[in-house]
Amino acid sequence: MVIGEPWRRLTGVLRCAGLTAGVVLGVAACTPSASFVPPPASPVTTTPAPAGPVGLSSDGAPTIGPGRAALSGTVQGPSGPVPGATIEVERLVGTSAARAMLTSDAGGAWRLPGVLGGRYAVRAWLAPNLAETSPTTFFLADGVDRFAALELADLSKPVLQSAIAPNPPMTGEPTQVVVRLGSQQVQADGGLTPQPDAGVSVQLIGGGWLISQPNPGVTDSLGQAVWTATCEAPGSQGLQAAVSAPPATSGVSAPASQTVAIQVAACIPAPSTGTTIPSTTTSTTTTTVTGGTNVPTTAAGR
Repeated sequence: MVIGEPWRRLTGVLRCAGLTAGVVLGVAACTPSASFVPPPASPVTTTPAPAGPVGLSSDGAPTIGPGRAALSGTVQGPSGPVPGATIEVERLVGTSAARAMLTSDAGGAWRLPGVLGGRYAVRAWLAPNLAETSPTTFFLADGVDRFAALELADLSKPVLQSAIAPNPPMTGEPTQVVVRLGSQQVQADGGLTPQPDAGVSVQLIGGGWLISQPNPGVTDSLGQAVWTATCEAPGSQGLQAAVSAPPATSGVSAPASQTVAIQVAACIPAPSTGTTIPSTTTSTTTTTVTGGTNVPTTAAGR
């Protein structure tokens, strides 16, 4: 019998079409026909997940890779390389970001290969006291291997912040002076928690100023001391904050005694009646407090 030739069923017996009816054929083993082509198998189709534009997932969220660029660098602290630091790498797309987290090796080095080009922000920290207070930002070109050296500051050191309002001060008019003393604690996720220094004696010093009492003041639970000062003459009238070291038994973690300059603009004459008052602002200054400067035993301010 030849495969593929037409057959039909008659009285329960298969018979080849075109042969005499009623004659039963003996059927030998079937042999392939030269013209027979097996039917194709049913095709298997797969539907891939919809892809977004380069650098975006299908739902429009930014991605950080895969790409042809690479990032690497070091993490340094006040005492040298910082092993075990957390490095947060963000690829910025509009108001969104894709993020990768790394850890520096024993030599403070880190590397992130296979990333896409674009705008990046990189920040490092090591709890509880080392961190960058702001990220390192840059544009990474496609296919470029960029090196970023990250510098961590010791945020456990006390910082003195001062604010003046209004600034510039006007002669004969009250000016509020605020001094805040404290440090920051670095959390495991890189967040910064203020650690105010309360109970620290701070004296406001300045020739040409009438300073409210009490002076020295003592920082409150927020680490703040507040005065009202009046500038007595036009021009530059310097102001300083003298921080006194607390007794060793007080339990207050303030720095050694020292004096820090407060940034204040030159005093201006107060306007006469009917004159438009010039625009003034609040000025804020931040200074890292370090030891070594002795507090004067007498104050120039009153």
